[in-house]
Amino acid sequence: MKRAGRSSLVPYRRGEAPMERHTRRLHSNLHYEVQVREWCRKHDFALRITNEGHHWQLTKDKFIAEWWPSSAKLVFNKQWNRGCHCHDYRQALEMIERVYVKPQQAKAETGLDFTRSSRQEFS
Repeated sequence: MKRAGRSSLVPYRRGEAPMERHTRRLHSNLHYEVQVREWCRKHDFALRITNEGHHWQLTKDKFIAEWWPSSAKLVFNKQWNRGCHCHDYRQALEMIERVYVKPQQAKAETGLDFTRSSRQEFS
């Protein structure tokens, strides 16, 4: 699983019990829900938060990013074995931009599709 790196919003605390760390991650990220909704509006994503904030789904067209803030797991299009570790909402949104938003912008500008699925079609 790839990692987004250290978080400045939810920094690692040596000696903190895992359940406390997970709870802190969850509550810290829920505090920024408004910023996530604004990002989603700007990029035309739908945001659905369920399970008392434990499960976030960002969808656009047939693309879905699912993030669990407490465990920091982020997966794309239900590819459970190819997830990444994002400790805070900034890291999750940055990863979504890398995987979906930026390739879509490049496609609009050039007419070329740089997404993984289209690259596999030509191999």
